[in-house]
Amino acid sequence: MLLHHALSNTQTPFGCPIVAPENYREEAEEIVDFIWKLNADQPMYTFPDLWAMFTAKAMARLGGPNVVPFRGRDDPPELMTRDLLLTFPRSLVPEDDRDVLNMKRVLSRQGFSLEQVVALMGCNRCIGFHDVANFHTREEVKPKLKRRPGLIGPSDDEFHLPSTIQKTTMDPYVFGSEYFDLLLDYKWRQPGLFQQQRKGEYRCNAKERARQVTLLDPFSEKSYESQQRRMKAAEKARESIDAADKRIPTLGGNDSAPDGGRFDRSGEAQFIPGATSANWSDGAESSNRELDIAGDPDYEAERVAVSVDPCEHVSMRGTDVMLLDDALTKGWLYQFGDNELEFYAAVSEVILNIQGRGYNPNKLAVWK
Repeated sequence: MLLHHALSNTQTPFGCPIVAPENYREEAEEIVDFIWKLNADQPMYTFPDLWAMFTAKAMARLGGPNVVPFRGRDDPPELMTRDLLLTFPRSLVPEDDRDVLNMKRVLSRQGFSLEQVVALMGCNRCIGFHDVANFHTREEVKPKLKRRPGLIGPSDDEFHLPSTIQKTTMDPYVFGSEYFDLLLDYKWRQPGLFQQQRKGEYRCNAKERARQVTLLDPFSEKSYESQQRRMKAAEKARESIDAADKRIPTLGGNDSAPDGGRFDRSGEAQFIPGATSANWSDGAESSNRELDIAGDPDYEAERVAVSVDPCEHVSMRGTDVMLLDDALTKGWLYQFGDNELEFYAAVSEVILNIQGRGYNPNKLAVWK
């Protein structure tokens, strides 16, 4: 709904009224009813402020960035009834015919940078399913809310993962950077002989990977073996340096320096008799030596889990694959995939930007 607020180029203030796509009418009606009742019980908070808090907390509930919303927005005019607080404007870039170029044109005119454009598109893809499939309206996908007296909002919800290919991530209920990794790791192609351009689904093959990335558990045996190889290579390099130092002759001998200086000069940094570089390296190695976790009973034995092929559960659209064609957008895909916190920071900036539209930023204050 945040992406639709930006793509529809809505000029009304945020939350007055709430903007939603047409295929999310049922969910949007439930949200407006909930905020309307909450506003009646808590009149000290305005309707737009409650909608801003709702969007921020919903993002954090799914594991996304913890955005601190601002408050201080005015209540809607009295002439706006409950039915007028929800509208469904058309998007300037429809979902079934969406491409990256048009989305960049629409969003850049509103002041969004390329980093924020990629973050906003990734934010829409890493949660949920393809919008054209309308899987969010089905009962097996919608979460079951366990309502309890005295609690505001759902608690201990039940989420069901359907066996559909219309997902963009393995778990559409978890906010993260998995979408960027899947998009970069595999080669996405349209199945069949006849290509449907952007409207068709793009599938991948586990045997055709665009990049080979292996993430090891830091406490696994393979990680321990690779760490031992790095330590042996570093130790061998230190031994070669020590051997080269021993072959260097001393300049002028040890008798010319009154205090036994190594290089026949006096100063603060003097050679300490009886201490050699080998002893220093042994002491440093003994102090920085890590524990042998191979036979440690505190660590559990590594269990090899059954690998799951993402290509059997995930598909992409044409707008997703077009992100790989542009070098600038592809660079941000790598950046967000490697650093999830940077992706969260960009999404937080976009959310605060959209939530502050139509209001005086000097009047808004941090929510307490």
